Amino acid sequence: MIMQIVWLLCGLGLLLYAGDALVRGAVAAALKMGLSPLIAGIVVIGFGTSLPEVLVSLDAAFSDAEDLAHGNIVGSNIANIMLVLGFTAIFAPVATNAVGTGRSMFVTFAATFIWIGVTYYMGLNPMIGAAFLTALIVYIAYLVISSRKQVGISGVHHDEIPEEVDEEDKDLPIWKVCVFLLIGLLGLALGARLTINAGVFIAKELGVSEAIIGLTLLAVGTSLPEIGASVAAAMRKHTDVVFGNVLGSNLFNLFAAGGAISLVKTQTLGPSFHVYSHWVMAAATIAIAIFVAFKLKIGRLVGLVLLLIYGAYIFGLVNDFSFMEMPNLIVEPEQSEIITQ
Repeated sequence: MIMQIVWLLCGLGLLLYAGDALVRGAVAAALKMGLSPLIAGIVVIGFGTSLPEVLVSLDAAFSDAEDLAHGNIVGSNIANIMLVLGFTAIFAPVATNAVGTGRSMFVTFAATFIWIGVTYYMGLNPMIGAAFLTALIVYIAYLVISSRKQVGISGVHHDEIPEEVDEEDKDLPIWKVCVFLLIGLLGLALGARLTINAGVFIAKELGVSEAIIGLTLLAVGTSLPEIGASVAAAMRKHTDVVFGNVLGSNLFNLFAAGGAISLVKTQTLGPSFHVYSHWVMAAATIAIAIFVAFKLKIGRLVGLVLLLIYGAYIFGLVNDFSFMEMPNLIVEPEQSEIITQ
């Protein structure tokens, strides 16, 4: 057990380090492609920091641990809103009025409720996975094309680059960009393998369900890149990027990670998701949508409330709290006999 905990910590640490390397490489590559600061500083970072969730979830699906994969996706989205935004707001108020935030909020809002509806009524299958990935690719293509039209073929000026991008990354040589990307991809793959193996082992030893492990430990662990990037932005008083990071990560978790695991095989989410965690994810998404609609900053008090609510969510999760009765999707044999009589 002790060695498995060590491997789990090593895996989470590697995910954090590799995620940071991948983000640096992705941002530098985006800048060299002439993308706008919004895409380079918000969308690319948001998508890049969510790659650990994709790899961990995909690895879990191939390992026949679907509950772990589902828990990681849903739990990461809840952690991004409550934990990342809450923790970051303690350092500095998080702005929600940056250019393009409303559009990103609408897309993430729609993706959240599409995920909830589809997984409840249909489950996941390769066709749905292909639809998720296609929608994500179309959205990314739209963002890139619109960004290049705004910036122009000349590229991005250094004084327009968001403050959370390190000075050395602005002029990073091509070979260093490739090294960062390679380290990030390989490190995330290895970190995902270590994390998933240790997580499954610990869950079985403690008698804890894989869904809870995915919703808590793995969700927080794979959200570490988001926390690192967001706190760094907050320390530089450039918190408008934080919100875009969370929105981009949540969208990528649902449609990239969710789409990828759906391609593996047909699967259904456990009832606990539908009676508890999905409700929390929906409520959290609606809450931040209200902040965007009224262009309100997420201050320290709100950040503290988010952290307290996240703690309450974890308490309810461990104690099997639910907002509705478990959906009875399967007719029991005794019920079948009664019906026939």
